[in-house]
Amino acid sequence: MVIDKRSARLLLFPTLYFSVAMQSEALPSSCSATNENGGVCSVDCPEGQVASCQNASGGGNPECACTGSFASGATILQNFLRSNTATVANPTLAALPAANSDQQVVVNVRGEVTRALNQLGDRRIKQETRQVPTGRYECRSYGPRDPDGNRPERCWEITHPEQYDVVGRLALNGEIILTTPPQVTLDQPNWSALPISYVGMRGFYRNCTSLQQSFSFAHTEEVTVGQRVTKLTSIVTGTTQKVTASVNVSAPAVPGGIGGGAGIGVESGFTQTITVSDTAEENYTTRRSVQETYPIQVAPNSLVTVTHRWLVRRISVPYSGSVVVDAPIIPNMAGPSGNNLPFLSQILPDPSQRRYIFNGRIEDTTLYDTGFMVTQASLTPDECASSTSSVRYEPFVESGTVSFQ
Repeated sequence: MVIDKRSARLLLFPTLYFSVAMQSEALPSSCSATNENGGVCSVDCPEGQVASCQNASGGGNPECACTGSFASGATILQNFLRSNTATVANPTLAALPAANSDQQVVVNVRGEVTRALNQLGDRRIKQETRQVPTGRYECRSYGPRDPDGNRPERCWEITHPEQYDVVGRLALNGEIILTTPPQVTLDQPNWSALPISYVGMRGFYRNCTSLQQSFSFAHTEEVTVGQRVTKLTSIVTGTTQKVTASVNVSAPAVPGGIGGGAGIGVESGFTQTITVSDTAEENYTTRRSVQETYPIQVAPNSLVTVTHRWLVRRISVPYSGSVVVDAPIIPNMAGPSGNNLPFLSQILPDPSQRRYIFNGRIEDTTLYDTGFMVTQASLTPDECASSTSSVRYEPFVESGTVSFQ
């Protein structure tokens, strides 16, 4: 026998009905749940529905749903399913530290991707089945009849299965993937007027005799040359994955005959592979002892002056670059037709939403040998008498600008 739900509740179970009614008023219509990695889901149910939320351990997906409703799955979707795409601001596109600063910024790509996914709000994760009351009851008689010929009845509510959507925040389900190698841009120096310095030595060789004399000129310096990389913004993928980028500085040739010497006329660029996934300074400099010698022949009663200079080129080259990332996503039903979107690039199809920036500077010191400049002058008897020193050295440092070709 099937009876009306209201009549069954009033006539057969008045106490039970009162209890259920009181509990329904106290049940929540909204709730939220989290996991241990910061994933969050929340739900605000329509009138007549009860919110049900369950936290998840580790990086599991927290579950939020509305239950106890006669509404269909389509109605639930209308309340919780947002657009399948969204514009999420990438915080790494903000102003980078200035190239001449020492401020360091570390971008946690995994954390930023999680933040971007959380900004999208709740999405369909999976479907589950529940039993929904129909409002009708079925009763059956049992046991022996009483003196009036009636048998006791036992009644229960009829339910039917209904699928409903479990919604929550999308989350990463694996390692960060670089879709392309890092792309690097260099801010080249002003090669047409590059500040430089000279480290030089002059040798004065006096011969006040009637015979030719031989001397040897030597210029020795201790110098540090090579590159040093200072990282201002680094990108960390959250794993042991090492992200590297190749930097190539093509320096023009130093003009020949510079400083009155024999000239240089050679190119001196450099290429370095730098790690952009940590903040450690990379030092590729070396300390070198350099020496140039020159044999001198000084005629009688003559003064020979030998000048040798090394041109020291110090440049600071700011660099900036970016990587575009992808990553697997937990199983879901976030697609337009409820299909699974297994990768981040399907959730955020615009590459700019998955691009992360790094920057820094490379300082390079290069030494050029400019050659020797030799002059000779005759000495008068008075000039010879004014000094008894035959050899004198004079180190010097000069600065200026050079236009590289």
